[in-house]
Amino acid sequence: MNSSLPQEIFIDLVFYISQDNQEVFLHIPLSKIASITPKPHKYLRYLGWCIRGEIGTLRTAPGGHHGIEVSLEAEDMMYSRYYYVPEGGMGFRQSIVDIEVVRNSRHILKSSNGTNRSPSFRSSILQRDKCCVFGGFAANEGCHAMHIIPLKRGERWFRQIIELRSTRTDSSTSSQPLTDINDIRNGLLVHSPIHASFRSRNIGIIKTPNEILTTTDIHSSKHPNPNTDSFNPPHSRCTLHWLGNPSPPTAAAYPNCRDATFSTSTLNPSSFPSDILLHYVYGASALYKWGKHMDILTTQERFPRPDQLPTKAFDRIRHRTESGLSSHPRISEGDDDSESEWDSESSYVSDPNLVEADIAMAAVGLFWSRLPQVQAAYQEERDSERLKISDWLKDVPHTEH
Repeated sequence: MNSSLPQEIFIDLVFYISQDNQEVFLHIPLSKIASITPKPHKYLRYLGWCIRGEIGTLRTAPGGHHGIEVSLEAEDMMYSRYYYVPEGGMGFRQSIVDIEVVRNSRHILKSSNGTNRSPSFRSSILQRDKCCVFGGFAANEGCHAMHIIPLKRGERWFRQIIELRSTRTDSSTSSQPLTDINDIRNGLLVHSPIHASFRSRNIGIIKTPNEILTTTDIHSSKHPNPNTDSFNPPHSRCTLHWLGNPSPPTAAAYPNCRDATFSTSTLNPSSFPSDILLHYVYGASALYKWGKHMDILTTQERFPRPDQLPTKAFDRIRHRTESGLSSHPRISEGDDDSESEWDSESSYVSDPNLVEADIAMAAVGLFWSRLPQVQAAYQEERDSERLKISDWLKDVPHTEH
């Protein structure tokens, strides 16, 4: 008699509805939800918040006058499809400012520098973390100083993320703003398999507490971090969550729900990984792994397509997850300095998985850019840039013909 594996149950989270009523949603394995939290509805709300960038409610149907608002404390999922309804509605907020115009005007007034690996980045990360924050492996045992926002995305992309989320509370940036992609708050020391899995979006890192989840809303690990010389940051957690399906040896080495630990000599909140960056990447990772009908987003008129990405990538994404998980890139086991090699534009663009992961990051940025506070900030900046250009033109000598 043939035995068959139990069929996976999926939960849908709709977070966007177009003007012609097409839905973009996450198709999430229930096992992945259950593996990270005892509060599945709060977790769905967290996902919606990470992607949309604004507080919303979890409902059984779109719109405030349809369906019911779901109890976030319920431990059992009663429905197979939920709607994350932001305060501004399920569609896009109207854009009153063309943010690309503002960004281009900055480029006119300021010189643009390429992004290179800072020699101090790895040394600063080593000083803070000492060893792999998730596995306790020594720094010389194949550990990498990993960028949360990839180095190849550059300073411009990095600063846009910070600006788009600048209204959010982030203990690590409250006293000193984030402006440099090589800032220690954009990094973690991790063993090379963790780095590879994070870059391929098989792993996410959930920072709690946040605006939706408390530290107790995330399961405690059954296999605590073996690094006994380090401690968790006080009253907070950076928890590893497997979004993909690791091999048994990998899962044993880096168990789900394990918290990052840091050197006791660096228990300074201003040096910890940035909440903003972790939430951004987690939302983009979930969108990449579980997103359905993403082509509805990528065909938007002002979709912020990342530089140098081939057009075919945007067509491919609509078929991305229909046939299961795709292969993921392998990363060298060598020293982290090799990142400059496997982060090159040529190798990056040629890898369809990484291209599509970039599109997911751009999609989250699109939602964040439409928030009222962001639009207001860019409106103010646009007016300021216009004034600067006007003043500059006044000083340009006029040539008489």
